[in-house]
Amino acid sequence: MTEDYEPNWDSLRKHPSPKWLFDAKFGLYFHWGPYSVAKRGCWYGHNMYLKGKHGVEPGSDWREVNDFDYHRKEFGDQGEFGYKDLIPLFKGENFDPEEWAELCERAGAKFAGPVAIFHDNFAMYDSDVTEWNSVNMGPKRDVVGELAEAIRDRRMKFVTTFHHAANWEFFPHEKEYDTSNPDYKALYGKPHNSLADPREPAERPDEEYFENWRDMTTEVMDKYRPDLVWFDFGWGRWYFEDKYKQEVLAHYYNKAEEWGKEVGVLFKPGCLPRGVGDFVDFERDWYRGSGYIHEKWITDTSIDRRDWSYVENPDYKPVDELISNLVDRVSKNGHLLLNVGPRADGSFPEKARERVLEIGNWLRINGESIFGTRPWIQPERGSMRLTLKGDTAYLSCFDTPGAQATVTGVIAQPDAKIKMLGSEEDLEWEQDDESLIIKSLPDELPTEHSHVFKIPYKAVKGVWNVSKDTYNDLVLKESLSH
Repeated sequence: MTEDYEPNWDSLRKHPSPKWLFDAKFGLYFHWGPYSVAKRGCWYGHNMYLKGKHGVEPGSDWREVNDFDYHRKEFGDQGEFGYKDLIPLFKGENFDPEEWAELCERAGAKFAGPVAIFHDNFAMYDSDVTEWNSVNMGPKRDVVGELAEAIRDRRMKFVTTFHHAANWEFFPHEKEYDTSNPDYKALYGKPHNSLADPREPAERPDEEYFENWRDMTTEVMDKYRPDLVWFDFGWGRWYFEDKYKQEVLAHYYNKAEEWGKEVGVLFKPGCLPRGVGDFVDFERDWYRGSGYIHEKWITDTSIDRRDWSYVENPDYKPVDELISNLVDRVSKNGHLLLNVGPRADGSFPEKARERVLEIGNWLRINGESIFGTRPWIQPERGSMRLTLKGDTAYLSCFDTPGAQATVTGVIAQPDAKIKMLGSEEDLEWEQDDESLIIKSLPDELPTEHSHVFKIPYKAVKGVWNVSKDTYNDLVLKESLSH
């Protein structure tokens, strides 16, 4: 019997989280749109209208930009060449959905997909709601639709993300700029009073704005049937009405029942009441604690420290850091959704490709310590992290072991068979009161990055002074509960 979800919080709380999402752990997504043309970041559409230097994102000290002067030098006066005029330059001539999907598959991602609508309100799909879409103009391709097909053909789940709830605050509406022209309100929003800091809008959106947001969102859901959707911070703004969130979620859940699909919803902290939605998203590295988190959570972060979309002179994170981030989050009941920014032509920078593929190489050897695992109540000890699956414990070591490895706090049973993933050798070990000492290592370490010891869980007497019974009673049941 299918559930008929109603647009209220009590009804929406009944929706179960999809089991596949608990097991998937790692996904990829892509910021790609007209903003990619400028090579200055995905907030370019906002920043190009602000005079002087300021943070690349509102309230951010991430990095300073002066996109106003840059735009005038590269493209012209904002009153004559506005954000809309970047769209014809956004051609995507090298966009190949098969190549994108293959990259996701080789990276080891279990779910993947594009930003469907960014804050700029430009639809990256074949829309009947707005003329400002990627089929009518720009690349003249159904980016969301083509990627959905290619990703599913490789047996990954399809995710797409929505950021346009914040469109009301995104474009400054100064009289001398094209953003104040009502002919372009479907892209820029209805002209209205807005302050320099878009986190403090001076005027509340009207019903037309909310209805357009709802209709564009449900259109993507209906046309492409995503397995997972992600909503950015705009949902949490003071002016955003619960009514429209409830309508969209009820629509999605009811449609999923018709499709026979398990679907999930990702959201930012404070955007939904407790018990509604599936995984709360901590952007970048908001959570830096050492302990397990009971709440189901995910981190979305970018492979590039400088931005979400492609920029000149990117600062790509090293592979060690990317893999350590994945292992750390999974060990604490989290997931990782990693962003990559393609160039405006649809191609990927080689250094970004190399890093993503290296993650995949590591996962081909060590994926069993990530996918389908569950957290331990005390996952962190120095540079080590622990995950569990069935009767097996996986101990990931960020530091490269020397001639031997000392694992503080682990007490193994006498008959334990300990291996390193990627090697079939049974490793020699001994036990003292404080530590498990692994005395022999493979002659050649299987990977260059985080190294994973595989320990039969039935042979582990106690891990960091927490018993298996405590784990079963307090952690495993809670991590699987809604």
